[in-house]
Amino acid sequence: MKIEHPEYIVRPMYLNRIKPHMGSSLIKVLTGQRRVGKSYLLFQVIDEIQKEYPKATIVSINIPKDRFDHPLSNNKELYKYIVSQFKDTDTHKVVLLDEVQEIAGFEQVLSALYEQGGYDIYVTGSNSHLLSGDLATLLSGRYTELEIHGLSYLEFLSFHNLEDSEESLGKYLRLGGLPYLSHISLQDHELVQDYFNTVEETILLNDVLNAHKGSSKELFRFLVRFLADNIGNPVSANSISKYMKSQHMSITVPTIISFLETLDRAYLVHQTPFYDLEGKQFLDISAKYYYEDLGLRNHLCGGFKVSDRAKVTENVVYLSLLQNGYTITTGRGPKGKEIDFIASKGEKKMYFQVCERFETKEKMETEFGNLLMPRDGYPRFMITADTSMDGMVQDGIKVFSLRHWLKEVQ
Repeated sequence: MKIEHPEYIVRPMYLNRIKPHMGSSLIKVLTGQRRVGKSYLLFQVIDEIQKEYPKATIVSINIPKDRFDHPLSNNKELYKYIVSQFKDTDTHKVVLLDEVQEIAGFEQVLSALYEQGGYDIYVTGSNSHLLSGDLATLLSGRYTELEIHGLSYLEFLSFHNLEDSEESLGKYLRLGGLPYLSHISLQDHELVQDYFNTVEETILLNDVLNAHKGSSKELFRFLVRFLADNIGNPVSANSISKYMKSQHMSITVPTIISFLETLDRAYLVHQTPFYDLEGKQFLDISAKYYYEDLGLRNHLCGGFKVSDRAKVTENVVYLSLLQNGYTITTGRGPKGKEIDFIASKGEKKMYFQVCERFETKEKMETEFGNLLMPRDGYPRFMITADTSMDGMVQDGIKVFSLRHWLKEVQ
C-alpha cells in the first residue's frame, strides 16, 4: 500500500548518500538541526523504497505527532507497536522513526530490532547526543550517520524558483536555507519574522533548555546572540565569561562550556577547532563558531546588516563545505597567522581563505600570504565577494567569487 505524504522537492545531494545503504541491516541515522528537512527526506526515502521494493511493508512514525495517536509513551510500547505491524511473511520490513530522541531509551528499541534482524531501519534526530552514550555502546558498528543541513545555494534557487544572480545570492545570505521558507512569500517580512521566532523558540525550548532544567531562557538568548555576532572570531568560555561580567551578568566558566556543548549538539552552531600548522596538533585554547542557518543567525542579531556581510560570507563558505561532507578546522601558524578553513574529505584536502573585500594592498598580501604557509601541494583557494577577481590565479592560489564558488563546490 502506498504511503501518502506531502509533496516535496527532491534533494539529490542527500538522497544519493542514503541510497547505497537502502536495504542493508545498518541503521541509517539522519541528524541535523530542527527544520532543515529531515522529515521530508524520509518521505523521499519512502518513495525510493516503494520503487525498489514494491512489496515492502513500511511502518513510519513521527514521534512528536504520532505518540498521541498510538501507545508510544515509552520504549517498550514503541517496540511492541512496531513489531505488531509486521507479519512473518513480510519480505522487506522497513521502519522509519522521526525525532526518535523524543522516546527515552529508544536505543534499546533499535538494538532489539537490529538483533532480531530483517529490518531496514531509518531514524532522524535533532541532537547529536543520540549518537553518543548508550546508542554508541549498543550499536557500535551497526549504524551509519548522515548529517543533514539546510539548503545549499543551488537548492535555495530551486526551492524558491529563482535565477542565479547577485540579487538571489543576497536573499540567500539574508534568509538562509530553511526549506519551509519556500512556502512563505519572501517579500512578506512579517510572516518570515514570525517563522524565525517559532524556529528560535523550538530550538531553545526543545533542544537547549530541556538539557539545562531551571536555566534562564534569557541567558541562553544572550549567549546565542553573542555567538551570532562573533562569527569567525576566536571564542573561549573564559572570553565569554569576561564579556558577560562586563554586561553585569554572572555565569561560571563550566556553565558556559556546558551551554556551548548543548548548542553544538543541537546543531544550532558548529564548533571549529584550531589546528597548529607547525606542531601538527589541535589547539584547545579557543574555537570558532559558525551558524547552521544564516537566516536564523541574522534573526538573532536583529536582522541582516551591511556591516555583517564579511562574517556572513565566511559563514556561508563554511556551510558550503559542511554540506558537501568536509571536516573543517582553522589553521593557526606562527605569529597568530590563520588559514580560515582546512577542509578534508577522505584523502582530499584543501586550504581556504575568505575575504569579502580587499580594501588595501596590505590586506591582499596578508590574506594570500597566509594561504602559502603550509609547505605542501594541497590546493588553495581564495573566496571573495569581489567578482572582478573571479578566475584569477596568484602564486598557485585560485580565486573564486563567492557566487561562483557556491555553484562549483563539491
